[in-house]
Amino acid sequence: MEFTVSDFGTIVSIVAIIASYFSGVRAGKVNEKRKEFNVLAEPVLIALEEHCELFNVKALPHMYDPYFPNKEMASIRRRVSERGLRKLDETFNRYLALLAEIKKDPSPDMFPRKDQPEWIDRYQEAFVIAKELMKIFKLR
Repeated sequence: MEFTVSDFGTIVSIVAIIASYFSGVRAGKVNEKRKEFNVLAEPVLIALEEHCELFNVKALPHMYDPYFPNKEMASIRRRVSERGLRKLDETFNRYLALLAEIKKDPSPDMFPRKDQPEWIDRYQEAFVIAKELMKIFKLR
């Protein structure tokens, strides 16, 4: 059996067609996952941007109000890798703890007390952590 150049070209083209089909299917799946993540991340990013605006004017956002996308947060947690999930949980828990601390003692001007220790401005720290969360949720 003798192979000619045309036989070799035919075999290569058939293999190329099959390979391009499978790479196209894989690319489609990756793009679908990316789009799904972006749909879920967008409301969270919007909420965090609003939080950053409030931190700039020393106002406290309501983390548990019905407008914060907690459902989307749960969905994103299911779609993030294990390493990404650890980073997300660590950063988000720091953020919640800082919001609780700010809520407990928002400002000496709002609730002046004589026994109050020196007030520490935590709004800038909350702003930085919110920006870290926004990096984690950046659109892909």
